[in-house]
Amino acid sequence: MPTSSSFLSGHAASAVAFTTGAAHEAPAAALSLSVAVAAVAFSRVYTGVHYTGVHHTGDVPAGGVVALGAAALVPPVVPLTASGPSSGATDSADGRP
Repeated sequence: MPTSSSFLSGHAASAVAFTTGAAHEAPAAALSLSVAVAAVAFSRVYTGVHYTGVHHTGDVPAGGVVALGAAALVPPVVPLTASGPSSGATDSADGRP
């Protein structure tokens, strides 16, 4: 068990960021992924590593907000295509894709 807590729950932020991106790509998985995020957030508070609420630091909600902001910034910067990110690589020795 950690001896001190940290502001901004990295576990919550990672879970929210992953779920946001995955739900964008596979909307059918959004509900089950959201349940998993809630479990991660709850576990961080339940184990006493992070806090929530107005009278505390709000580590878990802050991690979620930062992750949502980051997830909102990614699509304009890294556009996805139907075939995946383009790297310019070819599959054959003669340069054909």
